[in-house]
Amino acid sequence: MRAQIGFQEYAAKIVAQERQDLRHAFLESTDYAAGNLEVHGSGLRNVVEWMETRAEFPALRVIFEQGLEDAVRLLNSIDAHTEAIELLFRSGRGHTPAASTLLRAVHEAVVVLCYLYDSEVPPAQSVARLAAYKIDSVQGNESTLAEFGRDASPKDLKRVQESTDGIKAFFAENGFVLGATKEPSRLCPSVSFEGERAQVRLKTTELAKTYLPDETYGWVIASGAVHSKPWFLPSTVDGFTEDAMAHPDESAATVLFSLLYAAGVLANTLRAHSGFDTTSAERRAFTRLKAAVARLDGTPFSPIDLETYKARGKSSAQRPPDGHVGAGLIRPGREYGLL
Repeated sequence: MRAQIGFQEYAAKIVAQERQDLRHAFLESTDYAAGNLEVHGSGLRNVVEWMETRAEFPALRVIFEQGLEDAVRLLNSIDAHTEAIELLFRSGRGHTPAASTLLRAVHEAVVVLCYLYDSEVPPAQSVARLAAYKIDSVQGNESTLAEFGRDASPKDLKRVQESTDGIKAFFAENGFVLGATKEPSRLCPSVSFEGERAQVRLKTTELAKTYLPDETYGWVIASGAVHSKPWFLPSTVDGFTEDAMAHPDESAATVLFSLLYAAGVLANTLRAHSGFDTTSAERRAFTRLKAAVARLDGTPFSPIDLETYKARGKSSAQRPPDGHVGAGLIRPGREYGLL
């Protein structure tokens, strides 16, 4: 009889499967969207129809095409950080703060993608968000270079400032209204198009409350890892005389479960934007979540279906209580409403 593998090795296999699923879902939804723009109801079709009626269509098209490049970079970032989590699981180190720190990086990229491609907002808001994100990608270099102080090359600073001025001019010439800068800063704070305003610097913690509504405590836990918070470390890190309070498998499970939840959210965003049905990918992520809970807790495989689970998550009565103080202090199955 084959010996049962440990939970973290099991988690590594699940993460590898999920990475493959999401890659396929993205490629399939992209191919589908490119060949099925006539399908009404998708976020992409709604924006394209709207853009075609605008005098600024050529510029809007460029912005949208550049947005695809940004989306691919975010997805590649998600995959790279998720691969690192997989490697930590394989090494038996998936319970460490490093795994939770990587999880936070995944969360950040997921909520930004959900924000940029939110099919529920008006097309003008979608375009304003893409424009603001593009401005941030350029002027962010200027603010970063300024931190080098005297070590910053005047030539580099001039080049970056010219790039910032150029991108601002492009948007201003194509119907966008740029928020006024506050001296001495040169940084543009916001972008508007047809009355729809978008911030250049995103507040990702607020975005997490919108796009990861049933995982906000996971966001806070991962933040505790990123910043080495004193309320987080005792749960996952040994001290001089005291061992970590949480069992390694429970700490690893917190990362795995949160990752699978985010994967389901991402699959749903791809569906809403492209019109391609990614429900099967979302269901597989949910099935893996249930299997991992059963494996960790030694409980039967939950019979709850995805639709019931999602409806339950919208009820505050089913969410974890406020004041979750760290990984492993609430049984993972109960955190996710599966028990």
